[in-house]
Amino acid sequence: MPETLSIGDPAAIDPDNKEIKEKKIIYNSASEYLSALELWPPFREAVQRRIRILQDERKDLNITEEIALSGFRQTSGGKLGKTYSAESYTDMMNQFFQEGHIMNPDLETYGSEIKKSIEEYWHQVEFFDNQTVLARATAKSEEEGRQKTTRIEENRERAHNQAALDLLGNSLNLNGTKVSDNDEIENSNEIIEPLAWTHIGRTLVHFITVANGKDTHDPYREINKTIAYRSYYTGKAKLSGED
Repeated sequence: MPETLSIGDPAAIDPDNKEIKEKKIIYNSASEYLSALELWPPFREAVQRRIRILQDERKDLNITEEIALSGFRQTSGGKLGKTYSAESYTDMMNQFFQEGHIMNPDLETYGSEIKKSIEEYWHQVEFFDNQTVLARATAKSEEEGRQKTTRIEENRERAHNQAALDLLGNSLNLNGTKVSDNDEIENSNEIIEPLAWTHIGRTLVHFITVANGKDTHDPYREINKTIAYRSYYTGKAKLSGED
């Protein structure tokens, strides 16, 4: 089993240390984890690629690293300008996790609300399969079965979202820059849209859940959820606009 390093170990923050590939690094907070992610060489390379793509399309603008990074934090995969880009912030989070960077704080040191929210999500994950099987088995019709399983899924999603938002709070300090999900920060480049903020939090909660052995890692889960959310709300908008 790989040796673990705490973030305080000098080897843990040295991207050129070859031994680190054989070890796991444990991070104790969302700020710590995301700050390390944004200093990770593959992440920096992705930001530079983003700058080149945007600069090619908008030669009249000066696309700085700050602007590119701010936009990157909003992404969940999809189009970047006119160019398709498979890279997104949550993609990079998943790659970072798979490279042995583990988000696993001691929940006892967190506030009771955060601990309670994450444990409620764990409860939903743990019993999800049994609940859905039971719902289908006891349903009187196929439609009733769909309705029951949809409610179970919605309960799990609500628990996941709540845990995500409780974990992140309203703002984080990432490498000396305060980023937020609201307009309390005057510089709009430092504000993350609520949906993107939620996806970042959900991904971190997923990592904590996996690290505690209560789920298996699924790097595509948030991308699939994003597609589902956008399809659902786009459909609702079209319906509400119909005469």
